[in-house]
Amino acid sequence: QPEVGKVLNARFVNLQIDMEKGEGPAVSKQFGINSFPTMLILNPDGTKVGSIVGYYPTERLLDEIAKVPTR
Repeated sequence: QPEVGKVLNARFVNLQIDMEKGEGPAVSKQFGINSFPTMLILNPDGTKVGSIVGYYPTERLLDEIAKVPTR
C-alpha cells in the first residue's frame, strides 16, 4: 500500500520490528501486543499515544492514521 507508506513517512519516524525475533518479544511484552499486525504510535519519550491493531483496507487505515495525534 504505497499511499499508506507515504502518509506514514510524512507524519512519523517508522520502524518495523519482527515480534518473534531479536528485540521483538521484549517490545511485544512491554506494550502488551498480542495481535498482529499492530502499529504502535509512540511519542519521542517512548510513551504509547496510539495503536492500530489488525488488518484494515487502505482507506480505513488512512482514516485511522489521520486520527493519531502527532504531538
